[in-house]
Amino acid sequence: MTLFGIDVSSAQHGIDTGAVPSDIVMIKLTGGTGYVNPDFDAELAKAKADNKGVLAYHFYHEEYLEGTPDQEAQFFLSHVMPYLDGTVGVALDYEPTPTGRFNALDPAQSKAWCDIVHAQSGVVPWGYGPVSTIGAGLRSVSDAGYPIWAAAYTLGYQPIYGYTPPVGPLGVPAGMNVKMWQFTSSGHLPNWPNELDLNIFYGTRAEFDALCAVGGAINPQGYKPTPPSEDDGMSQAEVLEIQGFIDTLQTELQKSVGEVTQQLIQDQIRDLTAHVDASIQAALFASEKFDQKAGQDEGAVIINEVRANANMLVAIAAKNAPAVAAAIPADIAQAVADELAKRLTETK
Repeated sequence: MTLFGIDVSSAQHGIDTGAVPSDIVMIKLTGGTGYVNPDFDAELAKAKADNKGVLAYHFYHEEYLEGTPDQEAQFFLSHVMPYLDGTVGVALDYEPTPTGRFNALDPAQSKAWCDIVHAQSGVVPWGYGPVSTIGAGLRSVSDAGYPIWAAAYTLGYQPIYGYTPPVGPLGVPAGMNVKMWQFTSSGHLPNWPNELDLNIFYGTRAEFDALCAVGGAINPQGYKPTPPSEDDGMSQAEVLEIQGFIDTLQTELQKSVGEVTQQLIQDQIRDLTAHVDASIQAALFASEKFDQKAGQDEGAVIINEVRANANMLVAIAAKNAPAVAAAIPADIAQAVADELAKRLTETK
């Protein structure tokens, strides 16, 4: 079993963490010795109202607000303690800062922060960092048994639609106890127009909740990932097939459609793409039922709907992208092409 989640901060001001599809939400609370996310309360409330798991995290050495491990831990604790009711976990974001003011990662500092927070809050902290630096910055945290949340963008900054993690995470140092993987910062989900950090947690909701419990004990042997089940819903191949339709369509549009017409068509594509994404999420979140007959029937219906929507996307460009149009049934292509022609006429 796996869970999917998003990572948000004030950079996602206005996001409805309850409406954007996810099982868990990681929210920045503090940074250094003086920064507090002004959107934390709103983001937390919406996530909890939708019964999502939550991690509150601290960004170490926020630029120009740097402190010692104890100072930064105490600052974080002074703000996070009121929220620690057994349903909110904690994490340390330990990575080089954007301008390079802090890039000499010291595993003794990250472990000291985690030890202080664990001792005073009773909640087991996570250690987060890019896969390129977790060996240097979080090795002692991992060796102590704290769970690791690694960022590894194996596809770089290529857009990823829905929770479709590529092969990975790649480059994790041997022996690191990676329990959660942030696989992109260029993710796209329904109900939010901009890019998001997307994550996959290797375990069940009960396992995630256990890491939020007050009085939780660290495991010196580390947390071992729970392998995802073969019945965990819509396969990656299914989703990639759908995304292939969209990618092919966009390529053909670039080749063969004039700028004005292309913009009009792309407006329609944007709406239908959102519908496809929503259908993908519906299929993924129906995954827990796929090992039961009723769930299989439901999943089959959803997948068929997704494929139909993908075909509609391709058909929109039927008159302007012949190579794509040839791959779909003529009646579908003609119906959507007629609708497109009607809309283009109305727009003139």
